[in-house]
Parts: sequence; structure tokens; C-alpha cells
Amino acid sequence: MAAAAAPASAAAPPAGPELAEFLAVADRIEASDNPYLGRRQIAELEGELARVDVGAAPARVAALHGQLSFEYLRVGDVERGARHMETVFSMAEERGLPPTPLMHRLRVMVELRRAEVANCIRRHNRECCIFPLSGAGVHADPAPARRASASLLAILAEEPGRAEAEWLLNIAAMAAGDYPADVPAAHRLPPAALESEHDVGRFVDVAPALGVD
Repeated sequence: MAAAAAPASAAAPPAGPELAEFLAVADRIEASDNPYLGRRQIAELEGELARVDVGAAPARVAALHGQLSFEYLRVGDVERGARHMETVFSMAEERGLPPTPLMHRLRVMVELRRAEVANCIRRHNRECCIFPLSGAGVHADPAPARRASASLLAILAEEPGRAEAEWLLNIAAMAAGDYPADVPAAHRLPPAALESEHDVGRFVDVAPALGVD
């Protein structure tokens, strides 16, 4: 009996001059300072970090680690971005300085991205990332979302009423399965705000069933 044909998704990638041209363009963009895909900024920051004396300019070193954290997040290298973020917090702790709201905002970005990778990507299911988060959309690994929540609460302690921090706090709590009980009343999105007198239904992610990555 003849073997079944391989699905299109399993076919070999195209080869030839078109592929070579595409890869060359991709390499040029990655080596540039393109604000979305370029890595030149990272190389420049890493170079400066290697030259700066932490003893003589600790504030500049901390700033470089913060910038590198953001840049690595931008290109999808979440764990390297996380290491630079954690270095910023360690440096502040060693000097007896409390974390600033800017530091906490950086931690929120890192931890929410970690939460997304650990849950919505590595453990993807048809309810992931569909608002309001519930059921299988609640994270199996809630730790990153809870770390983000802690920093969001710290931001709100310094800047009460900051709307985006309150919104993200509620989202992070939903992701961790802590909404609404563990969101302080002053910052809680009331559950009634998520209800309607009309049956609006609920979106379902059908991509996995269709074999779409």
C-alpha cells in the first residue's frame, strides 16, 4: 500500500535563490537598529556595560541593565531580559534602596511575558487569553502572574488610581486564579462589569483543532 502523502505543514522549506534572498534580508534587519527586530541596540548596550565600572557609576550600570532587559524582551529573549531585570533589583537591594515605580513597571513587563510563555504558549489550550480569563484560561503556573501583581500593587501604593496598573492587576489576578477575592477592593474591577443582560456568547480559539500553530 502506498504511503500517505505528508501534510503540507511537514513539507521541506523552499530552497533556492528566493530563500537565500529572504534570509539575507532577515540577517540585515536583525543586525540593524530596527526598532522592532534589530539587535544592534543590544550589542551597543552590552558593549557599554562591559566598559563601565560598577563601583564608579552604579546608577549607569543599573540603567544599562534596565535598558537591556527591555531590549531582550523586545526581541523575545524573555529569560535573558529577566536576568537583567533581576540584576537591577539586586543592585538596589545591595545599596539599601527601595525599588522605584519604574523598576516595578519593568518587573511587570518581564513577569507578564514569562506568564504568557509558560502558560499561553507552552501549555496552550482553546481558552487561553480569552477575556475574562476563566476555566482552562487560568494559568497552570500562576507564579509569574503573582509576581507581576505584587509589583502592580507597589506601583499603585506610590501612584493611586493609575488606570493601566489597576487594569493589569485585575488581569494578572484572573490569570493566577485570584480574581476577584484577592484584588483589593479599591482596585478591583467589579465582576458586574463583566456581565451583560444580553447573551453575547464567548469566543473560542479553534486554531488547535484545525492544526494551526
